[in-house]
Amino acid sequence: MKSLNAFLLLITQPANTFAFTVGSISGITSHSCTNLRAAPKRIGDNAEGVLYVNDKCINCSACSHFAPDIFARAPSDGYHFVHNQPSLEDDDQIDRARAALSACPVAAIR
Repeated sequence: MKSLNAFLLLITQPANTFAFTVGSISGITSHSCTNLRAAPKRIGDNAEGVLYVNDKCINCSACSHFAPDIFARAPSDGYHFVHNQPSLEDDDQIDRARAALSACPVAAIR
């Protein structure tokens, strides 16, 4: 079938990775992505405790808008992290942390 101008090939590979090829008869371009289902990792800058931001953070600032006393922007400006754990005695602080968790568009707060 030489009249085929473009094609798309999806290849499933081990470890939840994939590669795809888009091209034409004259040339092929390949792209690959790895670990599509990789478990998010806790960012190292988080304060010790149960609340943390993982590496899926897109730096949208929603968390620091709701709870600026708990969340901060990293010096590299690429993500936010928990700089102070909320106090269990402070219901208002717990409520703000919950609001930040709910507002996170990528569920990066755990």
